[in-house]
Amino acid sequence: MKKPFELIIILVIPWTIILFLVATVNSDRDTEYFNYNNISLESKVPVVDHSQFTVLNKQFNNPSEVTAACLSCHNGRGEEIMMTEHWRYLKSDSITGRGTYDLGKKKYHK
Repeated sequence: MKKPFELIIILVIPWTIILFLVATVNSDRDTEYFNYNNISLESKVPVVDHSQFTVLNKQFNNPSEVTAACLSCHNGRGEEIMMTEHWRYLKSDSITGRGTYDLGKKKYHK
């Protein structure tokens, strides 16, 4: 009867305490990095019904045709999009306590 009791004291109780501490000590760390309160799903720009445009009411054979149809109205947006961080996947980011790092496909961009 002594062995199961020792096993509980030596293994189970310390691991329970360790797991509790790991789960609770830094549980709000992600909220410091990214503020979820600033996210809004409401559109601030009036929504346009794109189904009403004849240039979009056809069967597209590939993604390039869709892009060309969009750019026929949204002229100049292609160049703007290709300069965004999302398109280029190139940005600087900082990690608290570690400094600033360059992220992305830097070797592919001038």
